[in-house]
Amino acid sequence: MLQVSERSTDQKFDRLKNQQKPETEIEHQITVINLSSKTISEATNSTLAKGLNFAISLDRIPMEEMIVSVEAAIRNLSKQAAKEIQIDISQILWKVKQPAPNTTAAKRRVLKELRADQELVILPADKGETTRPQRGLQEENDISSLRINI
Repeated sequence: MLQVSERSTDQKFDRLKNQQKPETEIEHQITVINLSSKTISEATNSTLAKGLNFAISLDRIPMEEMIVSVEAAIRNLSKQAAKEIQIDISQILWKVKQPAPNTTAAKRRVLKELRADQELVILPADKGETTRPQRGLQEENDISSLRINI
């Protein structure tokens, strides 16, 4: 059996840490292009810079919805099999822990404000990981200017 000393593990960790590339801050001015007349705060800018595919962790685990779905799925099983599945699911749901949030409270507030603004349209840019917020009416004008009259 091979024994590894704590000192050699610390040395290896330090060596690997030094080899890693430093984390760089994303250039928000490059990844978010504001075409609207409204100025965007730094918090909004950094939230939009995460991209349109960024998934926010759940505030709560939807246990009721899971139970209803399982009940609907096991309806056609025998009573014994259904009871076993119910017991297994209840044990699993009892052990589930709340996921840690992957955003700050300020970013969640910004997302809520962005959702509430019905005139603001957030679109992916043509290429790359860029997002571009713009007003809805402006988007219609941009699209109508692209139409070709025949």
